[in-house]
Amino acid sequence: MDGKIPSYAIQDKLSEYGYTIAYLSARTMFQYLDHIEAGTVAATGGYHGGHRRTKKYLSSLEKYFGGPNSHQ
Repeated sequence: MDGKIPSYAIQDKLSEYGYTIAYLSARTMFQYLDHIEAGTVAATGGYHGGHRRTKKYLSSLEKYFGGPNSHQ
């Protein structure tokens, strides 16, 4: 990669091919990462059963994969 940092080299190549590069602030990126982490904690049982995120996660599973309250 010509001695460049790989992610920068790929970014440069994509720009050459006409792709648009979107830049996110560190604050925005960490908001997404926090959101993903919270969902992962809910999915692995890290919250108690009555926690809002756990209820939302279980509701989504029921909706998409079936269950007494599914909408299939």
